[in-house]
Amino acid sequence: MSESHENLLDRSFRALAVSFLYSGAAWLVLGTLLATLAANKTITPAFLSECDWFAYGRLRPAYVNALVYGWGGNMIFGATLWLLARLSWAQIPYPGIPAVSGMAWNGAVTLGIIGILAGHGTPFELLEMPQYVSFFLYGSFLALAVWSIIIFHTRLEPETYVSQWYLVGALFWFGLTFFLGHLSLFWEPARGTIQSVAASWYAQNILWLWLVPIAFGIAYYLVPKALGAAVRGYSLAFVGFVALVVVAPWAGLGELRGGPVPAWIPAVGSVMAVAMFFPVTIFAGNVLGTACSNLQRIWEDLSLRFIVAGTLLFTVCAYLGILLAFPSLSEVTQFSLLGDFQFNYIVHGLFAMTTFGLSYYWLPLLFDGKRPPELLVAAHFWVALSGVTLLLASSVWGGLAGGAVANLGAGDWVAAIKPFNCLAMAGQGLLFVSA
Repeated sequence: MSESHENLLDRSFRALAVSFLYSGAAWLVLGTLLATLAANKTITPAFLSECDWFAYGRLRPAYVNALVYGWGGNMIFGATLWLLARLSWAQIPYPGIPAVSGMAWNGAVTLGIIGILAGHGTPFELLEMPQYVSFFLYGSFLALAVWSIIIFHTRLEPETYVSQWYLVGALFWFGLTFFLGHLSLFWEPARGTIQSVAASWYAQNILWLWLVPIAFGIAYYLVPKALGAAVRGYSLAFVGFVALVVVAPWAGLGELRGGPVPAWIPAVGSVMAVAMFFPVTIFAGNVLGTACSNLQRIWEDLSLRFIVAGTLLFTVCAYLGILLAFPSLSEVTQFSLLGDFQFNYIVHGLFAMTTFGLSYYWLPLLFDGKRPPELLVAAHFWVALSGVTLLLASSVWGGLAGGAVANLGAGDWVAAIKPFNCLAMAGQGLLFVSA
């Protein structure tokens, strides 16, 4: 694609990008603020105790949904439309329509977060928003998904690229997951053990088949493009794509160990969690292998630094998650601070760092070559990296320490985990500053 053609496509995307960037940034600030308040509640439970809206049981799902559907949704829609347009050599037709759909999505998420804080939430992870919001949320998603598919269908280049697989796949998986999750848990509720399995499957899919594929697609596009190099080991990319689709939805079933489910279900979850080694390794090998071709450029280009750091952080944490999925360890760490580990390394590690890199790549394209001061961008990088590192360290270290105390039955569990709650609060505070 010629540079002039890319500029033409970027101009057709400018209004949409600004809309999604500003909306996503607002949700990121709100989500990290609510997360900091929730972290503070674990240390000083009496904080804001006179106000029911700020109870921990409402703050936590509110910040999780604000980050995943508010910030995550806006960045996903913006990244999907832009990358599909660039890779398809097709302009975005009538950009006002997806802009209105994006506003409808943000309106629905706003009502959902208010509903959670008002006490109208549901008990299922990542499905806590009241049901009166779900139809508006799904309708606005379908409008944006259809527009993305139209762009992909009108592509001039018949051969597809790995980023397109992940982007289009994420649209399909979210649509299917959202529909089946609501069908099995609300519209035609499943009974007995099926309900807990369906809830686990939904939460796992939202993280691994919606957020993760978008981050993968961004990394697969920007790293080789910025370096002017081909993806190393590209022939394995399709294997990694298929492995992620097959393995990821079931890897979370191991969390049901000890619950009211047949023993074979968490056993399957543990096996699938270990099998996550394959898609993670292939993605890391492709992206990090390509990045190694010019490490100096990676360090100097702050957009690439965000993306490569997020990829490296995700890879290390995913491997650690595989080790912790073994029954001998998961039985110790279950119901501990480690429960937030996967959410943190996917949302704040891989997805956040990758979309930050994409945002800084966008800015000069959208604002006539103007760039933010490099010192501020570098400061953002180090603050964000420090925040997520503290958060992950508190989850792992605190999970192991608290799990050991709980299982051995010796010592004060509350006193044992308090330092790690303080560490987590410091990490959340840094992420708020980063936002």
